[in-house]
Amino acid sequence: MSQIKITLFVICAIVGTSAASGVTSLKPKAAPAASEALDVYYHTPEGVTFAGMDSDGNFNGDYAFAPVGQWLNTAAEATPASATFSWSYPVSKNEYGVEKMQTSTAENFQFRIREKGLYSAPVLTAESAGASASYSLAADGIKYGEYGTWSNYAVNYQPGLTTMVDQAHNILSTNDPAATAILNMVMVGGLFTDITVYGFGESFYDCGDFYLEAVNAMVYSEENLTADDIAVKVFLRERTRVDYKTEIAQLATDEVKPLGDNRYYVSFKCAEPTFVTTAMQVVVLPAEGRTPRFSPMMPLQKNYRASNMGTASLYATFKFTGKQASLQCMDFFGTEVTDEDDVSAGFLNHWAIGVKGSYERPSSGVENVIADSAAATDAPVYNLGGVCVGSMADMDCLPPGIYISDGKKIIKR
Repeated sequence: MSQIKITLFVICAIVGTSAASGVTSLKPKAAPAASEALDVYYHTPEGVTFAGMDSDGNFNGDYAFAPVGQWLNTAAEATPASATFSWSYPVSKNEYGVEKMQTSTAENFQFRIREKGLYSAPVLTAESAGASASYSLAADGIKYGEYGTWSNYAVNYQPGLTTMVDQAHNILSTNDPAATAILNMVMVGGLFTDITVYGFGESFYDCGDFYLEAVNAMVYSEENLTADDIAVKVFLRERTRVDYKTEIAQLATDEVKPLGDNRYYVSFKCAEPTFVTTAMQVVVLPAEGRTPRFSPMMPLQKNYRASNMGTASLYATFKFTGKQASLQCMDFFGTEVTDEDDVSAGFLNHWAIGVKGSYERPSSGVENVIADSAAATDAPVYNLGGVCVGSMADMDCLPPGIYISDGKKIIKR
């Protein structure tokens, strides 16, 4: 595609106290009419997140992550409605690690795994007029009790249904007057005017009760982007409300890695894991005092369904019906993206922004250490040979191994 046109259908601005009062929601672009060709699909259960892009920019990883022991609810969709369908799903593994499978024909379906580990995702198969089709939410399986690794983050879209768009900067870019002018031209006739983009937001609704460790993103920039140029903010979000005065985590830019073709992989880390019990609004924006031009990388949901209508946000100032609004997120849903010939390229649901975390507090690398007093930091540390190698204050300088201090075993990894 030589040019990308984005028809924005903004639902509402997510303000600091509540969703904008008195707002008449604009009707989003209608989804394509369902074809009578055989199709089968099931909804992503709440509490399940998908593996996404890694530091090599690979969108093909298709693991999902889910808590152990929790019932996960979903429902079957089949076209035509007369199609018959059945589920195949694992319930456990035998002593040799082979999955024990069961089947079901229930339309509304529940599944769970009681132990940590990687299991196949449920497969839904439909049959109609001699044809057969199947669907699985994670081709590489579900990791129960895990939330991702440093190279494979959990995100809130399914990478198996996405493609990359390399020219979002034509319309959506920070600190770019030309892009701002085009964006406002696209929005002519709408209730939102005088839009200035300051960053890009992503909502994470099903992310309560875990330890947030990092945020990652992929952006496009024709300038040389460095760690000093880009930052992230994580705001408190409660349903339709975002509290822009409350940041629930502090993250520092850790890595900005060029991927070629003006694409950059960016990671932000917490100094210490932050325990999160609410939804989050994550915003990627220029660092304070910097004016880089960058735009988000955009997954396109070519198979548009109501159940995966994600929320993408512009972190912007704007006027709504002529009244100036403060810096906040403008959310929009199911936005259609077309090429220069008005041929639909898919529906925009999310930016390429993800989170990394753990259901259990991650290890700090030093276990069984209590150092909450001056006396503890002065306590001598011995190796297993009984030789004093320093004090607790010196632990960061000591090589990995097993030590003894104050009668306690210390494992430094």
